[in-house]
Amino acid sequence: MTYIVLIFCATSFYLHKFIEPYGEDILLAEKKYEEAKRRNTIALNKVKKLALGTQEYENYKIANSDKKEAHSLFVKKIENNKFLVFSSFQHFLERFGLISCVFFYAIYNLIKSFMRERFNVGAKLVHTFMLSVCFNYFFWIFQSFQDLTKASYVFVTILSATLMFLAIHFITKYKQDRIYKLRMQMYDIAKVALRNSRPEKLDETFKILKEIANDK
Repeated sequence: MTYIVLIFCATSFYLHKFIEPYGEDILLAEKKYEEAKRRNTIALNKVKKLALGTQEYENYKIANSDKKEAHSLFVKKIENNKFLVFSSFQHFLERFGLISCVFFYAIYNLIKSFMRERFNVGAKLVHTFMLSVCFNYFFWIFQSFQDLTKASYVFVTILSATLMFLAIHFITKYKQDRIYKLRMQMYDIAKVALRNSRPEKLDETFKILKEIANDK
């Protein structure tokens, strides 16, 4: 279960690239809309021809010109409101803040793993992978680039799953080695305790050692 959960977490950063944004029903509805829009344009052009030279047609041209001017102003305001590749500064802060939290969390834990668990290779792989995802997002935020091909995402997803699999393997091995080392230390302590206990204290010593051994 641990392997499944962590591998899913590792690949979830790229899974959305393998899913189409719209279903068949939406694409069909869009196609019908475009067809209806085309027929509407044809019918409107016929009405315009019939209305040529009338006051209503002149009023229409003025209203249409005002609409185009208002639309142009609206598009310009939208463009001016953009920040980098985002529709607004608020949208930028939302993404940047989220990725920054993950980034500093990974940095903190990577440094801690070097200070407290120098031989825990698995933990370093996990936090290094998290940093690689953050760097990818940061690069996308500050330097827009053409999106990768689907084949590239397949490769990245497989690589991510492989790295996470190796990370879990090394973390499990590290923990097993630590447990074995602690057991050997407890065994040595037990030998010393038994060797140095007075005969009348042996039962009490056995009892304490048994409680320690059974403590999970």
